This record gives sequence, C-alpha cells and structure tokens, in this order.
Amino acid sequence: MIKGRYHELALDEGRFWLPQIQLGLGLWQGNYNGAERQWLRWYDASNRWISTPLEHLSEESQARLAEKQRADSAEAELARLKALLAKQGLSL
Repeated sequence: MIKGRYHELALDEGRFWLPQIQLGLGLWQGNYNGAERQWLRWYDASNRWISTPLEHLSEESQARLAEKQRADSAEAELARLKALLAKQGLSL
C-alpha cells in the first residue's frame, strides 16, 4: 500500500489502471538494458505490456523473417508445381 498526500494506492496485483489515459502502470520482472530486475512498465487495456522501442524493432524483424519464410516456401511450391507440369509436358 502506497500512502500519498491525496489518496492511498493498493498495488496488490502489481498493476494500477489509469482510466483518464487508458493506460496502466505495473511491475514487470525482466531484463532491460542488461539489468534483470523488477521495472515499472506501461500496459494497455488488454493487459499486454507496451513494447519498448528495442522490443518493437525485434517484433518487426521477426515479422519480416516470417514473411520471408512464407514467400520462400511459396516460391519453392511454385517451382515444384512447375516442374511437375513440365514433367507432364505442360507449362504455365
């Protein structure tokens, strides 16, 4: 329990929702800038932590990698089907 000049704040769950700005502030355990500890961190209305700029870049990079893998797989399937058609004496 945090006692302030104007009110008391219970952090029983380690999170506090701020309806005026539609964001919450909570205690997050994790590694940030090489330091493993509890940090204050923003979360959204769905109770998901807001990504740090570095996490955001990593998420974008992972999305690009997944898209490249999907495109590579589609190209390989197209090449396989073209070869199958060619073997049958057909073409696109």
